Amino acid sequence: MNAFGVCVIVLLTITCILHADAVILRSDDAGATWSQENSYCDEHLNDVSGVLWTADIAIAVGDNGTILRRDVSCTWTDVSYPGITDDLKSVIFTFNNTFWVAGENGRILYSVDLGLTWQLGTQAPIDINCLWKNPNVPNDPLYICGSYGQLYELIGSYWILINTECTDNLYAFSGNICQNSPNYVLGDGGICYNFSTEQSFVLGTTHFRGATRLAWGSCPQVAVGSRGGIYRSDYGESWTEVNSGTSTNLFDVALTSAVSPESYCAVGANGTVLRSTDGGHSWNAVYSGTGRILTGISEYSPTYRAYIVGKTDTSVGVGFDNGLPERTSCAVAPMLSGTLRIQTEANAQISAVLFDLMGRTVDQQSAHTVSGDAIMINFNAPRGFYLYSLSIDGDVITGKLVISE
Repeated sequence: MNAFGVCVIVLLTITCILHADAVILRSDDAGATWSQENSYCDEHLNDVSGVLWTADIAIAVGDNGTILRRDVSCTWTDVSYPGITDDLKSVIFTFNNTFWVAGENGRILYSVDLGLTWQLGTQAPIDINCLWKNPNVPNDPLYICGSYGQLYELIGSYWILINTECTDNLYAFSGNICQNSPNYVLGDGGICYNFSTEQSFVLGTTHFRGATRLAWGSCPQVAVGSRGGIYRSDYGESWTEVNSGTSTNLFDVALTSAVSPESYCAVGANGTVLRSTDGGHSWNAVYSGTGRILTGISEYSPTYRAYIVGKTDTSVGVGFDNGLPERTSCAVAPMLSGTLRIQTEANAQISAVLFDLMGRTVDQQSAHTVSGDAIMINFNAPRGFYLYSLSIDGDVITGKLVISE
């Protein structure tokens, strides 16, 4: 029994990390493969942006005012503005060596020296979910979006409200690097506001959370959201839904190669990374090496370098409390038969995904536990070595599973 009165039976092949640093992944091949970098940060990270002409410099932002900078030494260091504790949600780079950062309580910060030092910007009147700025022209407006259809542009030192005629929460800008305003802003309930027509319309039922903020030239724009929803738009025109091959929530997407046919990567829950190499028409899973929630991916760089950021690992693990009241769990190491035995001390919704060593989904199962009772989750797969991701009411445990005859 541990300090919380929960039995820990056998760990064997279960791997879990408690109170780990936030996840940062790096790709040097336009998202085909990913490797992990040390963040040395115990706050959730929400977004990341890189310098377009160099592979090494990038800025990641997160909760509690966190700003991390990666430099040519290939390490991430804390460059947060002193005294700022607002959760920072969005970061974007512009060509005049400037990064812009935005977050809750209308917080705006900017750096004109590639992220070394930071200054306070004009505070906005809303909690900010996402920001957008033309990277080519320093004096063009800054755009922000937030809850209840709120959309603003900063002209000089004044925030001007743009009437979207909607009340849905807005989360993502979609645009092109060669324009002085975004094409669209998207959000809950499939809402999409068109900057050209100044009208809102609905794209299905997807709750959008991310989009290609800076597509290049004639590259398609892509938007992602709940239940694996992915939409693409040619030349910023009408949107078409495409099959993502997953029902996992997706939180961000970026162009990773502008060479035709264009490549994109989308990121989401359970360590999900999807990649398209045909202009966003079809998508395949890419092995990320993590089971954590991935929240942001950097915009396109001609160097083919890309970064992904995500949450700290706050899963309960095996028999440990995660800080939530009356929510502890107990699990037994996987059997060779391909079975996971799960027992919780409270009613819980369970979902489990089995991956092969390439990160491809092999099987998915779900169940509901009753307090104190044990259940069996059986995977159907050929003999071999596998990885699994087990979600207990949203808390994630990852591990290895051997299936044999």
